[in-house]
Amino acid sequence: MEEQLPYRHFSRREERRLIESALNAVTSDFPNPERFGCPESSAVIAIAQGRLSSPETEDVIDHVATCSPCFLEYSQHRRRHRIRVITKVALASAAGLILIAGLWRFGSAHVGHRQPPMAKDSGTGQSRDQNLLNTTSETISPT
Repeated sequence: MEEQLPYRHFSRREERRLIESALNAVTSDFPNPERFGCPESSAVIAIAQGRLSSPETEDVIDHVATCSPCFLEYSQHRRRHRIRVITKVALASAAGLILIAGLWRFGSAHVGHRQPPMAKDSGTGQSRDQNLLNTTSETISPT
Protein backbone atom coordinates (compact mmCIF):
# COMPACT_ATOMS: atom_id res chain seq x y z
CA MET A 1 0.00 0.00 0.00
CA GLU A 2 1.30 3.41 -1.00
CA GLU A 3 1.62 6.12 1.60
CA GLN A 4 0.11 9.42 0.51
CA LEU A 5 1.84 12.63 1.47
CA PRO A 6 -0.35 15.37 2.86
CA TYR A 7 -1.33 17.92 0.23
CA ARG A 8 0.10 21.34 1.02
CA HIS A 9 -1.22 24.57 -0.48
CA PHE A 10 1.25 27.21 -1.50
CA SER A 11 0.86 30.70 -0.18
CA ARG A 12 0.46 33.37 -2.85
CA ARG A 13 4.03 34.51 -2.34
CA GLU A 14 5.38 30.95 -2.65
CA GLU A 15 3.31 30.29 -5.75
CA ARG A 16 4.46 33.55 -7.35
CA ARG A 17 8.13 32.69 -6.61
CA LEU A 18 7.65 29.21 -8.07
CA ILE A 19 6.09 30.59 -11.25
CA GLU A 20 8.85 33.21 -11.60
CA SER A 21 11.52 30.52 -11.16
CA ALA A 22 9.85 28.28 -13.73
CA LEU A 23 9.50 31.19 -16.12
CA ASN A 24 13.17 32.07 -15.76
CA ALA A 25 14.18 28.44 -16.25
CA VAL A 26 12.01 27.94 -19.33
CA THR A 27 13.19 31.14 -20.98
CA SER A 28 16.89 30.35 -20.51
CA ASP A 29 17.45 26.66 -19.78
CA PHE A 30 16.06 25.27 -23.05
CA PRO A 31 17.84 27.08 -25.87
CA ASN A 32 16.86 26.12 -29.41
CA PRO A 33 18.32 28.83 -31.66
CA GLU A 34 17.70 26.75 -34.81
CA ARG A 35 14.07 26.23 -33.75
CA PHE A 36 14.48 22.52 -34.49
CA GLY A 37 11.21 20.61 -34.09
CA CYS A 38 9.21 23.75 -33.31
CA PRO A 39 5.52 23.88 -34.22
CA GLU A 40 4.20 26.43 -36.67
CA SER A 41 3.63 29.91 -35.33
CA SER A 42 -0.11 29.55 -36.01
CA ALA A 43 -0.28 26.60 -33.59
CA VAL A 44 1.48 28.60 -30.86
CA ILE A 45 -0.90 31.52 -31.45
CA ALA A 46 -3.92 29.20 -31.31
CA ILE A 47 -2.74 27.77 -27.98
CA ALA A 48 -2.15 31.27 -26.60
CA GLN A 49 -5.70 32.22 -27.58
CA GLY A 50 -7.13 28.98 -26.19
CA ARG A 51 -8.60 27.81 -29.48
CA LEU A 52 -6.44 24.87 -30.52
CA SER A 53 -8.28 21.60 -30.14
CA SER A 54 -6.67 18.79 -32.00
CA PRO A 55 -4.94 15.54 -31.12
CA GLU A 56 -1.55 17.24 -31.41
CA THR A 57 -2.38 19.93 -28.85
CA GLU A 58 -0.63 18.14 -26.01
CA ASP A 59 2.50 17.65 -28.12
CA VAL A 60 2.59 21.36 -28.95
CA ILE A 61 2.07 22.32 -25.30
CA ASP A 62 4.84 19.95 -24.22
CA HIS A 63 7.15 21.46 -26.82
CA VAL A 64 6.33 25.04 -25.79
CA ALA A 65 7.11 24.13 -22.18
CA THR A 66 10.56 22.83 -23.13
CA CYS A 67 11.66 25.27 -25.84
CA SER A 68 12.74 28.78 -24.85
CA PRO A 69 12.02 30.50 -28.20
CA CYS A 70 8.56 28.90 -28.45
CA PHE A 71 7.79 29.77 -24.84
CA LEU A 72 8.78 33.39 -25.42
CA GLU A 73 6.60 33.51 -28.55
CA TYR A 74 3.72 31.93 -26.62
CA SER A 75 4.13 34.45 -23.79
CA GLN A 76 4.01 37.40 -26.19
CA HIS A 77 0.89 36.11 -27.96
CA ARG A 78 -0.76 35.25 -24.64
CA ARG A 79 -0.11 38.75 -23.29
CA ARG A 80 -1.56 40.35 -26.45
CA HIS A 81 -4.61 38.07 -26.33
CA ARG A 82 -5.22 38.86 -22.65
CA ILE A 83 -5.02 42.61 -23.34
CA ARG A 84 -7.47 42.23 -26.26
CA VAL A 85 -9.95 40.31 -24.11
CA ILE A 86 -9.70 42.79 -21.23
CA THR A 87 -10.20 45.69 -23.65
CA LYS A 88 -13.31 44.07 -25.16
CA VAL A 89 -14.79 43.38 -21.73
CA ALA A 90 -14.05 46.94 -20.57
CA LEU A 91 -15.63 48.44 -23.69
CA ALA A 92 -18.71 46.22 -23.39
CA SER A 93 -19.06 47.14 -19.71
CA ALA A 94 -18.70 50.85 -20.46
CA ALA A 95 -21.31 50.61 -23.23
CA GLY A 96 -23.66 48.78 -20.87
CA LEU A 97 -23.20 51.41 -18.16
CA ILE A 98 -23.82 54.21 -20.66
CA LEU A 99 -26.96 52.45 -21.88
CA ILE A 100 -28.23 51.93 -18.33
CA ALA A 101 -27.44 55.54 -17.40
CA GLY A 102 -29.24 56.78 -20.53
CA LEU A 103 -32.28 54.66 -19.83
CA TRP A 104 -32.32 55.75 -16.23
CA ARG A 105 -31.92 59.43 -17.10
CA PHE A 106 -34.15 59.74 -20.15
CA GLY A 107 -36.38 56.69 -19.84
CA SER A 108 -37.53 57.37 -16.29
CA ALA A 109 -39.57 60.37 -17.45
CA HIS A 110 -41.68 58.08 -19.64
CA VAL A 111 -41.82 54.87 -17.67
CA GLY A 112 -43.63 54.46 -14.40
CA HIS A 113 -44.54 58.12 -13.89
CA ARG A 114 -48.18 58.13 -14.88
CA GLN A 115 -50.28 60.90 -13.49
CA PRO A 116 -53.37 59.91 -11.54
CA PRO A 117 -56.68 60.47 -13.29
CA MET A 118 -58.01 64.01 -12.95
CA ALA A 119 -60.85 64.58 -10.53
CA LYS A 120 -63.92 65.94 -12.34
CA ASP A 121 -65.86 68.85 -11.08
CA SER A 122 -69.34 67.60 -10.34
CA GLY A 123 -70.97 70.79 -11.56
CA THR A 124 -69.42 71.16 -15.03
CA GLY A 125 -68.18 67.64 -15.77
CA GLN A 126 -64.71 69.04 -16.47
CA SER A 127 -61.50 68.27 -14.68
CA ARG A 128 -60.06 70.65 -12.16
CA ASP A 129 -57.23 71.64 -14.55
CA GLN A 130 -59.68 72.35 -17.37
CA ASN A 131 -61.71 74.54 -15.03
CA LEU A 132 -58.53 76.38 -14.06
CA LEU A 133 -57.61 76.90 -17.71
CA ASN A 134 -61.08 78.17 -18.53
CA THR A 135 -61.07 80.68 -15.68
CA THR A 136 -57.57 81.84 -16.55
CA SER A 137 -58.39 82.29 -20.22
CA GLU A 138 -61.54 84.20 -19.31
CA THR A 139 -59.59 86.66 -17.22
CA ILE A 140 -56.86 87.08 -19.85
CA SER A 141 -59.01 87.29 -22.97
CA PRO A 142 -60.16 90.81 -23.89
CA THR A 143 -63.92 91.22 -24.26
